[in-house]
Amino acid sequence: QTSGAWVAAMAPWLLGERTAVGVWVAVAASAVGTAMLGWPRDALAPGLDVFAADDGAGRLLGLVSGLAAAVAYLSIRRASASNGPAVIVFYFTAMSTLACGVWAAIDPVAWPTRAVTWGCLVGAGLFATLGQLWMTRAYQVGPVAPVAATSAATPLLTVVLAAILLGQAPDGLAMGGMAVLCVSSVALPLVLARSPLR
Repeated sequence: QTSGAWVAAMAPWLLGERTAVGVWVAVAASAVGTAMLGWPRDALAPGLDVFAADDGAGRLLGLVSGLAAAVAYLSIRRASASNGPAVIVFYFTAMSTLACGVWAAIDPVAWPTRAVTWGCLVGAGLFATLGQLWMTRAYQVGPVAPVAATSAATPLLTVVLAAILLGQAPDGLAMGGMAVLCVSSVALPLVLARSPLR
């Protein structure tokens, strides 16, 4: 969830949109809330070094993936000036399908064999498409940095749905992270939309 920080940093340079101080507060707080949700629970054990060197590659990939997502969000913002959400999502999906097809040809994948798995994949695809359409529309009509800050609501909603659908009850640390995200990625961006903190 580093994409919000990358977007906030690059928006002034690439889009000419000033990132308000309040947006930086929301981005920073969202990072804290997300870390509380995803912090390895084994890391709470005494004497365990959670910043071990062997995890460096994973952390670096996380930063790079956030940067890649931020570039995609900024590209959507730029493209939305002359294209509707359906057009952008169509080409986004077409390019993703092409790239994944090439990858699958190089490194063959195992196809699902159970009907329930196919059903879950189809459902995921449908909801992902709806989410992409709404996200594209959000970047089309709103300032890019506050919109990016709200993306931190994704892990919050994931935890809530996991508790409802899968019975996975969050622990105290996760509950604290959810509380932080409720403020930083939901309430604060809505307040900033009406009265930006500068």
